[in-house]
Amino acid sequence: MNYLIAFFATTFLLLLPNVTFAQDDKGAEAPAVEAPAKPETVTAGEFTFDLGDKWTAAKPTSRMVAGVANHTATKTMMKFYYFGEGQGGGVKANVDRWKGQFKKLDSEKTEAKKFGDHTAHIVYCTGTYNDGPMFGAKTPKADHAMLGAICESKKGAVFLKLTAPKATVEKLRGDFDALLASAYK
Repeated sequence: MNYLIAFFATTFLLLLPNVTFAQDDKGAEAPAVEAPAKPETVTAGEFTFDLGDKWTAAKPTSRMVAGVANHTATKTMMKFYYFGEGQGGGVKANVDRWKGQFKKLDSEKTEAKKFGDHTAHIVYCTGTYNDGPMFGAKTPKADHAMLGAICESKKGAVFLKLTAPKATVEKLRGDFDALLASAYK
């Protein structure tokens, strides 16, 4: 008896994949369509930056970093910092600190850009950049540039900063500006 049950069960399981069932198309559901991928963003403080197709999100490199975005073409890393309301220092102190990260400063430009009720201070410096950790040994890198922004907010400023060879930073300027503007839409 057990052999008969095993025989019929095996035969049934072998034939089952070949069985088809008629289906009325009137009640058929449309095939599932995947929703478009949600664009990647980086949120720092009250700002959300839309990375679009020019930047990809990466893991923050330290607890001080609120977010990281890598440029898709150049792999240049931009860091986003947010320290909280009333933290991080004023605009002038940060611009001066950023300029001080150059062993030799060839040029500097700071411009304030209005986005509705908000102001972003865009900083561009070129020269020999002292690359390295905040409290560690530095490696001078000639012909480099730093592009950053200080996004003022009543909830605390957000800081964006990238450094790379000068030619690379100049190529990224349009993508940087678009990323910055995306936080104010």
